[in-house]
Amino acid sequence: IEKKERSMVDEIERKSNSREEAMMNEMKEESKSREEAMMNEIERKSNSREEAMMDKIERMSNVEDALFRELKESKEKLLQFEWMAVTLVCVGISLAAFITLRRNWT
Repeated sequence: IEKKERSMVDEIERKSNSREEAMMNEMKEESKSREEAMMNEIERKSNSREEAMMDKIERMSNVEDALFRELKESKEKLLQFEWMAVTLVCVGISLAAFITLRRNWT
């Protein structure tokens, strides 16, 4: 009877170890699966944030380009006004000199 009992205990122990090992493997697989899902989610969110940041940088670059273009146009207009003012002053001085010299000669 003792041999039979020992044999049964050994069989129960083997089955228990086998079930325990199967459960541990299953838990490892589930854990690995969850970990992979979490990593994929993190990567997806990271890519999404990266794309959003790149879009924002591109928009800011476009705004910066527009501002530089506007500044350049503004400088060109200012330069044109300065040249017009210098030209008018020169014409005025020339006209005043002409009139003054004409009065003195006559």
